[in-house]
Amino acid sequence: MKDHELSLPTMPKHIATDMFEVIQHRCQVMSKEEGIVSVMAIYNHGAEAGASICHPHAQIFSSGIVANTVGKELDGSEKYYGINGKCIYCDIIEHELKEKSRVVYENEDFLAATAYAARFPMETWIYPKKHMSSFEETPKSKIKNLADATIEVVSRINKLVPRAPLNFYIHSLPLTFESSSAYHWHLEIAPKLTNYGGFELGSGVIIDIMSPEEAAEYMRNKK
Repeated sequence: MKDHELSLPTMPKHIATDMFEVIQHRCQVMSKEEGIVSVMAIYNHGAEAGASICHPHAQIFSSGIVANTVGKELDGSEKYYGINGKCIYCDIIEHELKEKSRVVYENEDFLAATAYAARFPMETWIYPKKHMSSFEETPKSKIKNLADATIEVVSRINKLVPRAPLNFYIHSLPLTFESSSAYHWHLEIAPKLTNYGGFELGSGVIIDIMSPEEAAEYMRNKK
């Protein structure tokens, strides 16, 4: 990107749409390479979020292994599907739309809601409303609304905490599967507004200083 000062909160939605279209295309190309079983797109902003270069940037990683986080999600999703006969993410979407307390933003194709068990204040997940297991197979017609939801969320975070360091990453079905009725791809936005202390690191139990319901209310009001 030519403008190194342009970050997601200040990015016009048409440029964000271009970014996601390029990310999807590159993921599709990388998925066809020999020995690759998973592809993950990420975005870093700020040193606190692990940015290795000074300006905000997106990257794509392809690997011969499945990331631990995605593997755990897939395992849990399959167990839930085996018991309930439904995708757990589809159930989450239905529940969030009914309860409304954690909903930050929605459009025709995507729902953005703060995470029920958030690891960071204002951690927000963006889900396709229609079941889709793979980001790479998402219809191009829906990418514009993915960009819209993402920009809306990060812009509201930025209004509450200017220049907030954050990451996003896309969790998609590993390439060892053609499709899945149990797994649902999603984008996770993780603002790095707090650091883990000894208790979090020692126990693995995360203390979030802001409830997801309170965070969602603040973000809904920052249009």
